[in-house]
Amino acid sequence: MPDKPKQILLSKANKTQLYNFAKAMGLEFNQGSDVDSLRELILSAGWSQDVIPDIKLPGPARNVDRATNRQIVWNKNGRACFPIMMHTREGKGGDKPVPLAINGVALLAPRGEPVPIPIEYVFGSLEDGVQRVPETDRDGKIIGWTDVPNYPFQYVNVEELDPDDLAPEGFEPNPEAEAEALQMIADRKERKRNAA
Repeated sequence: MPDKPKQILLSKANKTQLYNFAKAMGLEFNQGSDVDSLRELILSAGWSQDVIPDIKLPGPARNVDRATNRQIVWNKNGRACFPIMMHTREGKGGDKPVPLAINGVALLAPRGEPVPIPIEYVFGSLEDGVQRVPETDRDGKIIGWTDVPNYPFQYVNVEELDPDDLAPEGFEPNPEAEAEALQMIADRKERKRNAA
C-alpha cells in the first residue's frame, strides 16, 4: 500500500507544492501563476482545509541516466538539461550567481536553488571546472595535488524545480535534440571509462 503524502499548511506551501495540488485537483491555471494566485485558486475551487497533501506529480523528466541517476529535463526554451543546485559559499559573493560559459556563450546559474542547466554547461563548466590544490603534511610540505570543483553543485530531483523553469506540459522535444542529449551523455561516459 503506497504511503499517504505528508500534509503541509496551505499558507506555508511553496509554488511547486501548490502547482502540483492544483494540477491534481484538475484546476485550470496559467503556468506562470504565482503562489498567491495558486492559493486563491485552490480556495475558490472549494478547498476548505488548512492543509493540503504534498503531492509529487510525475515530473517532466524525459530520460534517466541510470548510471548516475541524473534526470534529463527540458527547460522552458526546449533545451536538454540536468536539474542541479549550485552550493552557496561563505564570504563575499558566496550567494551570487555562477557564470558558466561554453564556446563563448555564457549563462548565470543561481546559487542555493534548484534549476535546470543545459547538459553541455554541466559537463563543460561544472564537472570539468576544477582547480588543483596542494595536499600538505603536518609540517606544511606539499606531498601531492588534488582536483577540487571550482563551483560545487549537486544533482537534484526534478520535483524540486520550479515548474515555470520547465517546458510546458505536453511538450515533445525535437527527436534530434533528444538524440543529441543522449549521445552527449554516452560520449561523456565513454571518455570517463577510457580515462580510468
